[in-house]
Order: sequence, then structure tokens, then C-alpha cells
Amino acid sequence: MKRLTYLAVFVVLAWCQNHSFDSADYFEINKYLGHWYEIARIPQLHEPACMCSQTNYSLNANGSVRILDACKLRPTDTDMDIVEGIFTMKSEKPSKFLVSFPSHNYTGEYWVLKTDYKVYSVVADPNRTSLWFLSRTPDLADRVYNDLYDFAKARNFAVEKLLNATQNCGSFV
Repeated sequence: MKRLTYLAVFVVLAWCQNHSFDSADYFEINKYLGHWYEIARIPQLHEPACMCSQTNYSLNANGSVRILDACKLRPTDTDMDIVEGIFTMKSEKPSKFLVSFPSHNYTGEYWVLKTDYKVYSVVADPNRTSLWFLSRTPDLADRVYNDLYDFAKARNFAVEKLLNATQNCGSFV
């Protein structure tokens, strides 16, 4: 019986080690603010099928972060559809946020997993149902994309579901 208990503990620990992940240990919100382009994402039910998805983050006076998400809903659209949201720090870890889009009645968790602030960012929720690769420019070097892909795959995200974004609309800001 003792052997069986040890085996069960070993299996649980091995599973947790292979399946757990956390947000970035080091994160500075002021460096993260500004404009980001969506490069790839795991499609979500609460998100429309957008083209040219972009986000702009700015700091509010109360310390929360204003989010402006923009995209074109149809290729023939001349204007971007813009949705305003807010994220606030969720925990003592500055890379974990609670995001809210009141006009869409949506609230969820937003974890920055990895960023260099200047080129790329990997963002997800703690349940691995959402994943975004973001870039400061409309495109991302293949080498960087592949590194982000491998990073997400190593954390057991469903990277085969990633949908690459179209970014040929220019910036909305």
C-alpha cells in the first residue's frame, strides 16, 4: 500500500510539473503600456472574428489600465470597431490582471507570461483557454514567432489552434 501511495504522489507531482505555468516573475506595467498588434491567438467565443486586431494600453489616474481594443469585423469595413476595457492588478504578482469589458459584459483573467516590452508579449488566461502572441509592430520575425510557439507548447497550450492574424490595416492610434 505504501508503494502505491508513493507512486500516486509521484504521478501527481509529475503531472503538475508538466502542466503548471505562471505569469512572468518580473513585470513593469509602465514598460508594457502603448500599442500592441495581435500576431496570433486561440479563437475565443467572446471575441468576434476580427482582422487587424490591435490594443492600446494607457494608465488611468487610479492605477488601473485603460484598454482600447480595435479590429475590423469585415474586410470591407473602412473603420475599426473599438471596444474600451480596463484591467486591474489581480494579485500581489504584477503580471496578473483582471480584465473587464463592460460593454460586452465580459470579465476574465489576463496573465502576461512573457514579454521583452519592445518586440513581443505572450498573454493567456490561467485555464489555457486563451492565448495571444502580441507584437509592437504588425509583423513578427519567424524566429521570434517560433520561440513564442515553443514557449507556449512547453506549457501545454493548444498551439495547434493558434490562428494567425491579418495585419494590413494600419494602426488605429
